[in-house]
Amino acid sequence: MKLDYRPIDYRTWCLGNEARGGVNIKRLGLLNQGETRLFDYFSTKNGIIKQDLRDDPGQAEIVTYFTIILLPYSPGSIREIAVPSAICHDTGWEMEDPTSWKKLVYSMTPEEVAEKKEELRRAHQEKGGDNVIISTKAVNYPAKRYRKEIEEIVRDHDTRYNEPTPSSRAMMDGDILWRFTMACMISSKYPGENSLWPRVPRYINFQTANPIREVMDSPERILKYMQKDELEIVDNNGRPNRFYIPESYKIARIELVNTIFNLFSDKAENLLRKDFSSELEQVVEFYKK
Repeated sequence: MKLDYRPIDYRTWCLGNEARGGVNIKRLGLLNQGETRLFDYFSTKNGIIKQDLRDDPGQAEIVTYFTIILLPYSPGSIREIAVPSAICHDTGWEMEDPTSWKKLVYSMTPEEVAEKKEELRRAHQEKGGDNVIISTKAVNYPAKRYRKEIEEIVRDHDTRYNEPTPSSRAMMDGDILWRFTMACMISSKYPGENSLWPRVPRYINFQTANPIREVMDSPERILKYMQKDELEIVDNNGRPNRFYIPESYKIARIELVNTIFNLFSDKAENLLRKDFSSELEQVVEFYKK
């Protein structure tokens, strides 16, 4: 199946706390009624937001966004399993405030983090699986026959010990694709006390001023991080192995370019032309519309 994909439109994609409630995917009409109820269960329940609890606003909706896009490229995937899995997958990071996770991690030495990484991963997966049971029953979506696989996916979405299913492939690839977006770059590269989110406007794109540029790493270093540390992870045969679905890698390349283009439009041509010429042309053409 030929990839039919348009990049995230950062001219209209809202960044920051509003994204915790799924403002972008709701505006685009991507969620059905049941999915909306499930998303709202975590984003508005009792006025307490239970999404994106690692100071990464927009993570849940972006993973959901990509999961929906990937469904046609994962034959046999079931929307009623894949999309609820995306919505619920990181709700297990529930803590007293959205910065608690990073405060915890950055209070540890790198050795302590490495030692506890598996433990922490498993803990949030187990809590997330419990949340699946509670939330799907509360909103009566999806049908009961789908809920067991949703729970199994959430309980293994980071550790990935289980054999993937068509639905889990779409969800877990969506989780990795988040890493090539502007929101992830802001969250992961500037954590803890260095968080840029208080200074991030609702929109950042090639047409607007970028008020956080002066405190960001150089465009060259950010591209190197996204390209070398995220995109170019391969198996022993040199094949991209971050993704289950071949089209996911293609989307990752497009979104890497999309992020750099909108953050550093004046540098994009020189930075991207050598390794991403096709994707750069696609992104530039997209924004002409």
